[in-house]
Amino acid sequence: MYTVIRVLNNNALLAYDETKKQEVVFLGKGIGFQRKAQDTFHQLQNTKQYNLHDATKKGSFAKIFDEMNPIFLEISDEIMKKAEERFKIIDTNILLPLSDHIAFAIERMKQDMEIRNPFANDIRLLYPEEYSVAQYGKNVIQEKTGYEVNDDEVGYITLHIHSAIEDEQVSNSMQIAIALKETMQVIEKEFALKIDYDSLSYSRLITHIKYMLARVKRKEVLNLDMDQIVKEQFPKAYRMAQVVCKQLEHLLKISLGNAEVGYLALHMERITKKDGSDNDKE
Repeated sequence: MYTVIRVLNNNALLAYDETKKQEVVFLGKGIGFQRKAQDTFHQLQNTKQYNLHDATKKGSFAKIFDEMNPIFLEISDEIMKKAEERFKIIDTNILLPLSDHIAFAIERMKQDMEIRNPFANDIRLLYPEEYSVAQYGKNVIQEKTGYEVNDDEVGYITLHIHSAIEDEQVSNSMQIAIALKETMQVIEKEFALKIDYDSLSYSRLITHIKYMLARVKRKEVLNLDMDQIVKEQFPKAYRMAQVVCKQLEHLLKISLGNAEVGYLALHMERITKKDGSDNDKE
Protein backbone atom coordinates (compact mmCIF):
# COMPACT_ATOMS: atom_id res chain seq x y z
CA MET A 1 0.00 0.00 0.00
CA TYR A 2 1.08 3.57 -0.69
CA THR A 3 0.34 6.78 1.18
CA VAL A 4 0.35 10.11 -0.65
CA ILE A 5 2.94 12.48 0.82
CA ARG A 6 2.37 15.28 -1.64
CA VAL A 7 0.60 15.90 -4.94
CA LEU A 8 3.25 17.56 -7.10
CA ASN A 9 0.89 18.37 -9.98
CA ASN A 10 -1.81 16.61 -11.98
CA ASN A 11 0.73 14.23 -13.46
CA ALA A 12 3.06 13.58 -10.54
CA LEU A 13 2.86 12.69 -6.89
CA LEU A 14 5.24 11.77 -4.08
CA ALA A 15 4.16 8.78 -1.99
CA TYR A 16 5.43 6.44 0.69
CA ASP A 17 5.69 2.71 0.04
CA GLU A 18 4.43 1.18 3.30
CA THR A 19 5.86 -2.24 2.39
CA LYS A 20 9.37 -1.23 1.35
CA LYS A 21 9.50 1.72 3.76
CA GLN A 22 10.74 4.20 1.18
CA GLU A 23 9.57 7.22 -0.78
CA VAL A 24 8.50 6.83 -4.40
CA VAL A 25 7.48 9.12 -7.22
CA PHE A 26 4.59 8.24 -9.52
CA LEU A 27 4.35 9.89 -12.93
CA GLY A 28 1.40 9.53 -15.26
CA LYS A 29 -1.30 11.58 -16.90
CA GLY A 30 -3.90 12.82 -14.40
CA ILE A 31 -2.73 10.70 -11.45
CA GLY A 32 -2.62 13.68 -9.09
CA PHE A 33 -6.11 14.92 -9.94
CA GLN A 34 -8.39 15.08 -6.85
CA ARG A 35 -5.83 13.34 -4.66
CA LYS A 36 -4.48 14.83 -1.45
CA ALA A 37 -1.88 14.12 1.23
CA GLN A 38 -2.57 11.04 3.39
CA ASP A 39 -4.73 9.38 0.73
CA THR A 40 -3.87 5.69 0.38
CA PHE A 41 -3.90 3.44 -2.67
CA HIS A 42 -2.62 0.03 -3.71
CA GLN A 43 -1.48 0.72 -7.27
CA LEU A 44 -2.03 3.20 -10.08
CA GLN A 45 -2.70 2.22 -13.67
CA ASN A 46 -0.71 3.60 -16.62
CA THR A 47 1.96 5.16 -14.42
CA LYS A 48 5.71 4.95 -14.03
CA GLN A 49 7.01 4.37 -10.52
CA TYR A 50 10.43 5.62 -9.43
CA ASN A 51 11.85 4.36 -6.15
CA LEU A 52 13.91 6.96 -4.30
CA HIS A 53 16.79 5.05 -2.72
CA ASP A 54 19.73 7.38 -2.61
CA ALA A 55 20.21 10.31 -0.29
CA THR A 56 21.00 13.59 -2.02
CA LYS A 57 23.25 16.51 -1.25
CA LYS A 58 20.26 18.84 -1.42
CA GLY A 59 18.50 17.32 1.56
CA SER A 60 15.24 15.40 1.86
CA PHE A 61 13.18 14.52 -1.17
CA ALA A 62 10.36 16.69 0.15
CA LYS A 63 12.74 19.66 0.23
CA ILE A 64 13.91 18.93 -3.32
CA PHE A 65 10.33 18.86 -4.58
CA ASP A 66 9.70 22.15 -2.80
CA GLU A 67 12.29 23.75 -5.06
CA MET A 68 11.78 21.88 -8.33
CA ASN A 69 9.04 22.46 -10.90
CA PRO A 70 7.43 19.02 -11.49
CA ILE A 71 7.58 19.64 -15.25
CA PHE A 72 11.24 18.62 -15.08
CA LEU A 73 10.27 15.27 -13.56
CA GLU A 74 7.89 14.78 -16.48
CA ILE A 75 10.64 15.65 -18.96
CA SER A 76 13.06 13.19 -17.36
CA ASP A 77 10.34 10.56 -17.30
CA GLU A 78 9.88 10.92 -21.07
CA ILE A 79 13.63 10.68 -21.65
CA MET A 80 13.94 7.61 -19.44
CA LYS A 81 11.04 5.88 -21.19
CA LYS A 82 12.84 6.40 -24.50
CA ALA A 83 16.06 5.08 -22.93
CA GLU A 84 14.20 1.97 -21.73
CA GLU A 85 12.87 1.39 -25.25
CA ARG A 86 16.42 1.52 -26.57
CA PHE A 87 18.37 -0.22 -23.79
CA LYS A 88 15.64 -2.26 -22.03
CA ILE A 89 17.08 -1.96 -18.50
CA ILE A 90 18.14 1.34 -16.93
CA ASP A 91 18.77 2.60 -13.42
CA THR A 92 15.75 4.75 -12.52
CA ASN A 93 17.77 6.44 -9.78
CA ILE A 94 18.84 9.05 -12.34
CA LEU A 95 15.32 10.58 -12.29
CA LEU A 96 16.20 13.27 -9.74
CA PRO A 97 19.77 14.04 -10.87
CA LEU A 98 18.61 14.33 -14.48
CA SER A 99 15.60 16.46 -13.54
CA ASP A 100 17.75 18.72 -11.40
CA HIS A 101 20.31 19.06 -14.17
CA ILE A 102 17.71 20.03 -16.78
CA ALA A 103 16.06 22.48 -14.37
CA PHE A 104 19.43 24.14 -13.76
CA ALA A 105 20.15 24.28 -17.50
CA ILE A 106 16.84 26.04 -18.19
CA GLU A 107 17.48 28.46 -15.33
CA ARG A 108 20.83 29.38 -16.86
CA MET A 109 19.17 29.91 -20.23
CA LYS A 110 16.61 32.22 -18.63
CA GLN A 111 19.51 34.27 -17.29
CA ASP A 112 21.19 34.30 -20.73
CA MET A 113 24.11 32.26 -19.40
CA GLU A 114 25.87 30.31 -22.14
CA ILE A 115 26.03 26.54 -21.69
CA ARG A 116 29.41 25.26 -22.89
CA ASN A 117 30.65 21.71 -23.17
CA PRO A 118 34.00 21.45 -25.00
CA PHE A 119 33.74 17.66 -24.91
CA ALA A 120 30.30 17.38 -26.55
CA ASN A 121 31.64 15.88 -29.78
CA ASP A 122 33.77 13.35 -27.90
CA ILE A 123 30.74 12.36 -25.84
CA ARG A 124 28.68 11.98 -29.03
CA LEU A 125 31.29 9.64 -30.51
CA LEU A 126 31.79 7.68 -27.29
CA TYR A 127 28.11 7.13 -26.59
CA PRO A 128 26.20 7.46 -29.90
CA GLU A 129 23.08 5.55 -28.82
CA GLU A 130 22.79 7.48 -25.58
CA TYR A 131 23.33 10.69 -27.55
CA SER A 132 20.43 9.76 -29.81
CA VAL A 133 18.15 9.44 -26.77
CA ALA A 134 19.45 12.78 -25.47
CA GLN A 135 18.56 14.36 -28.82
CA TYR A 136 15.03 13.08 -28.31
CA GLY A 137 15.17 14.66 -24.86
CA LYS A 138 16.12 17.97 -26.46
CA ASN A 139 12.82 17.91 -28.35
CA VAL A 140 10.88 17.02 -25.19
CA ILE A 141 12.48 19.92 -23.32
CA GLN A 142 11.54 22.38 -26.05
CA GLU A 143 7.98 21.04 -26.24
CA LYS A 144 7.40 21.31 -22.50
CA THR A 145 9.36 24.46 -21.64
CA GLY A 146 9.68 26.43 -24.85
CA TYR A 147 13.48 26.49 -24.51
CA GLU A 148 15.79 24.85 -27.04
CA VAL A 149 18.93 23.51 -25.39
CA ASN A 150 22.09 23.42 -27.49
CA ASP A 151 24.19 20.42 -28.49
CA ASP A 152 26.59 21.11 -25.62
CA GLU A 153 23.73 20.48 -23.21
CA VAL A 154 22.70 17.38 -25.17
CA GLY A 155 26.18 16.08 -24.39
CA TYR A 156 25.63 16.50 -20.66
CA ILE A 157 22.25 14.74 -20.84
CA THR A 158 23.97 11.91 -22.73
CA LEU A 159 26.27 11.32 -19.76
CA HIS A 160 23.29 10.98 -17.41
CA ILE A 161 21.69 8.44 -19.73
CA HIS A 162 24.95 6.52 -20.00
CA SER A 163 25.24 6.44 -16.21
CA ALA A 164 21.79 4.83 -16.04
CA ILE A 165 22.87 2.06 -18.39
CA GLU A 166 26.43 1.28 -17.32
CA ASP A 167 26.05 1.98 -13.59
CA GLU A 168 28.82 4.51 -13.97
CA GLN A 169 28.96 7.94 -12.37
CA VAL A 170 28.47 10.92 -14.66
CA SER A 171 31.80 12.34 -13.50
CA ASN A 172 33.61 9.14 -14.55
CA SER A 173 32.07 9.21 -18.02
CA MET A 174 33.03 12.86 -18.39
CA GLN A 175 36.58 12.05 -17.27
CA ILE A 176 36.88 9.55 -20.12
CA ALA A 177 35.75 12.18 -22.63
CA ILE A 178 38.21 14.70 -21.19
CA ALA A 179 41.04 12.15 -21.25
CA LEU A 180 40.37 11.33 -24.90
CA LYS A 181 40.35 14.97 -25.95
CA GLU A 182 43.55 15.73 -24.06
CA THR A 183 45.18 12.62 -25.51
CA MET A 184 44.31 13.59 -29.08
CA GLN A 185 45.70 17.07 -28.47
CA VAL A 186 48.97 15.50 -27.32
CA ILE A 187 49.05 13.37 -30.49
CA GLU A 188 48.46 16.41 -32.70
CA LYS A 189 51.24 18.32 -30.99
CA GLU A 190 53.87 15.59 -30.77
CA PHE A 191 53.36 14.29 -34.31
CA ALA A 192 52.48 17.59 -36.04
CA LEU A 193 49.20 16.01 -37.05
CA LYS A 194 45.85 17.66 -37.75
CA ILE A 195 43.10 15.22 -36.90
CA ASP A 196 39.76 15.42 -38.69
CA TYR A 197 37.41 14.93 -35.75
CA ASP A 198 34.43 14.50 -38.09
CA SER A 199 36.03 11.73 -40.13
CA LEU A 200 34.91 8.12 -40.16
CA SER A 201 38.42 6.99 -39.21
CA TYR A 202 38.32 9.12 -36.06
CA SER A 203 34.85 7.81 -35.18
CA ARG A 204 36.16 4.26 -35.52
CA LEU A 205 39.18 5.14 -33.40
CA ILE A 206 36.99 6.46 -30.58
CA THR A 207 34.75 3.39 -30.79
CA HIS A 208 37.81 1.17 -30.53
CA ILE A 209 39.13 3.07 -27.51
CA LYS A 210 35.71 2.85 -25.84
CA TYR A 211 35.72 -0.94 -26.12
CA MET A 212 39.37 -1.07 -25.10
CA LEU A 213 38.52 0.77 -21.87
CA ALA A 214 35.52 -1.53 -21.38
CA ARG A 215 37.85 -4.54 -21.61
CA VAL A 216 40.09 -3.02 -18.95
CA LYS A 217 37.07 -2.42 -16.71
CA ARG A 218 35.99 -6.06 -17.11
CA LYS A 219 39.60 -7.25 -16.68
CA GLU A 220 39.50 -8.97 -20.08
CA VAL A 221 42.74 -9.76 -21.92
CA LEU A 222 42.92 -9.23 -25.68
CA ASN A 223 43.63 -12.60 -27.33
CA LEU A 224 44.77 -11.16 -30.66
CA ASP A 225 48.36 -9.99 -30.16
CA MET A 226 49.62 -8.13 -33.23
CA ASP A 227 52.08 -6.02 -31.30
CA GLN A 228 55.34 -7.02 -33.04
CA ILE A 229 53.91 -7.20 -36.56
CA VAL A 230 52.26 -3.78 -36.35
CA LYS A 231 55.35 -2.30 -34.70
CA GLU A 232 57.43 -3.37 -37.71
CA GLN A 233 54.96 -2.44 -40.45
CA PHE A 234 53.62 0.82 -39.03
CA PRO A 235 56.28 2.21 -36.69
CA LYS A 236 54.90 5.77 -36.62
CA ALA A 237 51.35 4.64 -35.92
CA TYR A 238 52.73 2.30 -33.26
CA ARG A 239 54.54 5.16 -31.52
CA MET A 240 51.32 7.17 -31.64
CA ALA A 241 49.43 4.26 -30.09
CA GLN A 242 52.06 4.06 -27.36
CA VAL A 243 51.55 7.75 -26.58
CA VAL A 244 47.76 7.30 -26.51
CA CYS A 245 47.95 4.31 -24.16
CA LYS A 246 50.46 5.96 -21.83
CA GLN A 247 48.36 9.10 -21.71
CA LEU A 248 45.17 7.18 -20.97
CA GLU A 249 46.96 5.11 -18.33
CA HIS A 250 48.10 8.30 -16.65
CA LEU A 251 44.79 10.17 -16.86
CA LEU A 252 42.46 7.27 -16.03
CA LYS A 253 44.74 5.35 -13.64
CA ILE A 254 44.54 2.11 -15.63
CA SER A 255 46.99 -0.38 -17.15
CA LEU A 256 47.05 -1.31 -20.87
CA GLY A 257 49.11 -4.20 -22.24
CA ASN A 258 51.22 -4.38 -25.41
CA ALA A 259 48.48 -6.28 -27.24
CA GLU A 260 46.20 -3.27 -26.84
CA VAL A 261 48.94 -0.97 -28.14
CA GLY A 262 49.38 -3.05 -31.29
CA TYR A 263 45.66 -3.28 -31.98
CA LEU A 264 45.19 0.45 -31.40
CA ALA A 265 48.07 1.22 -33.77
CA LEU A 266 46.01 -0.10 -36.70
CA HIS A 267 43.40 2.57 -36.00
CA MET A 268 46.07 5.22 -35.59
CA GLU A 269 47.38 4.24 -39.03
CA ARG A 270 43.95 5.01 -40.51
CA ILE A 271 44.00 8.41 -38.83
CA THR A 272 47.37 9.31 -40.35
CA LYS A 273 46.22 8.23 -43.80
CA LYS A 274 42.99 10.17 -43.49
CA ASP A 275 44.84 13.32 -42.60
CA GLY A 276 47.46 12.94 -45.30
CA SER A 277 50.36 12.47 -42.90
CA ASP A 278 53.66 10.87 -43.69
CA ASN A 279 53.71 7.09 -43.10
CA ASP A 280 57.35 6.34 -43.89
CA LYS A 281 58.94 3.69 -41.76
CA GLU A 282 61.35 5.18 -39.31
